[in-house]
Amino acid sequence: MSDLSSVRAAVVSEAMTRIRTIVGEDPTIATLKQAAGVLGKVAAREELFPLSDFPATAPDNAGKANRYLISKQPDDSFALYLNTVRPGRDNNPHNHTTWAVLVAIEGKQENRSYRVVDRAEGRAKLELVATQEVSKGNPAVLLGHDIHSVHCIDDSLVRQFNLYGRALETLTDRVGYDLKTGDVVNYNRTHMVATVEN
Repeated sequence: MSDLSSVRAAVVSEAMTRIRTIVGEDPTIATLKQAAGVLGKVAAREELFPLSDFPATAPDNAGKANRYLISKQPDDSFALYLNTVRPGRDNNPHNHTTWAVLVAIEGKQENRSYRVVDRAEGRAKLELVATQEVSKGNPAVLLGHDIHSVHCIDDSLVRQFNLYGRALETLTDRVGYDLKTGDVVNYNRTHMVATVEN
């Protein structure tokens, strides 16, 4: 293991130990915001997460993202990912079925929050209820039932930590929503790309 990898692993391990203590087994918006503060200090150590170690997709893949698993517990809880996102990224509204903390390393995304205003079998109508810029020092937190989408808002590369109560790959009941058609789908099966092995 290189010196950089060793330092990175130690910094992440210390932060995740603190975050597990803060969040515990019953997360709230308040404890998730505290966790975001801890993770923000890790994000400030940009030199530990160089683009060479966590590269973006090829330049012609506008709007595409690479997701890297940084840390998780043996039971798949407290899963920390680093996303490297090309400009132009938009995704459909979705839930996670677990809590989430979004902390920017660099770049900006818009986090849009929704609520269901009408539901029928296999269909739903959503209403936009809030937007928030996720950028350095300005994290977003979500509970498991929250519905959101993320959107690149300028032409810069976005690098962001996404921390979840459970590893994304295990969240097989996530739901995605198509705002145009109203279709409701299984998000992991229809929209989620594989995590990059690093």
